[in-house]
Amino acid sequence: MSSMIRISALGTILAVGLIAIAQPLWAGNGKTVGEGQAITTELGGHAKAVTYWTSQPEGALVVTTVDTVAAFDTDVEQHAVVRLQAMLQPGQAQEISVPLALGEKQPVLRIERIGDQVTVSKVTQ
Repeated sequence: MSSMIRISALGTILAVGLIAIAQPLWAGNGKTVGEGQAITTELGGHAKAVTYWTSQPEGALVVTTVDTVAAFDTDVEQHAVVRLQAMLQPGQAQEISVPLALGEKQPVLRIERIGDQVTVSKVTQ
């Protein structure tokens, strides 16, 4: 019976190790963001997002501000700015998309909490 427990424990340790190694692959090409530090992500279509997070008793409070520019670099340039926030627990993710012209690939900002870390990545749908 003790050899079965050792084999089971070894299997569990190996599985946890493989998950820890593979987890960044699941998260895509995400960049880890330190608490209280901001990261800027170019979303394309003259849109960019600034994301930061802080630790709260309820979880990681993630704040993202997205700025989309219309008539870029002209006299009539206009900005549409939106601020979003989410409380993320380990294993949870938030996705933010910016609409583009019909036929263009839509950029999606994926913010994911992995353990005690927050990663930000740009993916395209």
